[in-house]
Amino acid sequence: MLEKENIPQTHSVAEVLKIIRKEVFGLSILEFGELIGFSSSTYQRFERDDFGKKLGESKYSKLRDIAKGISNALFNETEASREARTISINKYKTQVDFNSHLQRQLSSLYKNSIFFDPSKENKLQGYKIANKEEFEDYLYYAFLCFTDADIDSEFLDCRLNEHILKSGLFGVWNKRAEIPTQHLIEKMKQAKKSIEILGYIVFFLIDHPDFGEILTNKKNTSCNIRILLGDPKSRNVCERSKEEKDEGSIASRIETVLSRLRRPKEMNNDIEIRLHDTPLYCSIYRFDDEMYVVTHLYGTMGSAAPTLGFKKVDGGLFNSYCKHFDDIWDIAKEAAFK
Repeated sequence: MLEKENIPQTHSVAEVLKIIRKEVFGLSILEFGELIGFSSSTYQRFERDDFGKKLGESKYSKLRDIAKGISNALFNETEASREARTISINKYKTQVDFNSHLQRQLSSLYKNSIFFDPSKENKLQGYKIANKEEFEDYLYYAFLCFTDADIDSEFLDCRLNEHILKSGLFGVWNKRAEIPTQHLIEKMKQAKKSIEILGYIVFFLIDHPDFGEILTNKKNTSCNIRILLGDPKSRNVCERSKEEKDEGSIASRIETVLSRLRRPKEMNNDIEIRLHDTPLYCSIYRFDDEMYVVTHLYGTMGSAAPTLGFKKVDGGLFNSYCKHFDDIWDIAKEAAFK
């Protein structure tokens, strides 16, 4: 049994890993490397404490991978974990203490967070661990304490990158105009399942010479086409015109866009067009499992507004904006063509 008083003072990632491998899991280097997803030769570099020289900047991503592998093993997430681990997570939580230096480092980061809850049974030296992701963070930060990393920035940068990936974000543009209109037109052509457009005018796209033909060619396909434009007679459209110091022109441009859409609508009755009277929270251009979201600013035209690109991923923001579109669609009225 690993007792607190028997744990040596640790000064490196290598020593922390040796404690975990030998005392917690009771495995050889080969067995432990395989358990956490590394070859024995790759993992051995970390226990030799020369990973920094050989891996350079990638050592931080490798440390994150090791933390993830250990967390998965301890939380019994894989078949390999169930076969190989030798003690339970609860025993580990009550027996392991890295050292006072690590405790001070963790305390400075987590004292006011959900990690710190001495009253709970599920704790690691006073730090509440709710799930394997949080334990992975704990362990990764522990490793960083023994490297030359700028700990706070490295830790936060890593978490930020992970959050970006989980959100589905694939692009950021200072202005919507930085995205070539032809690029969006090509996305429209390639769309097989869905084309959804939300805005007030979207004149830049509808004015493209290929726009109407693309919509017409989608007839008798499985591609669902929905277009939401601002109601030219609505209060919010009127207010937006005043904000942009171009009173009356937004309404007139919407009328122009509607006249441009009349022909494609006649050629392809599957196209659905509605008018809405909601504030201009954002404009959306969705093509299958990708979308571009224009985040509008007060008094700034859409072409000059920051724009984000999202892919559809589990738990990402793509679905949030799809819901935003659907909610406005449900309260919008069908466009009437004279």
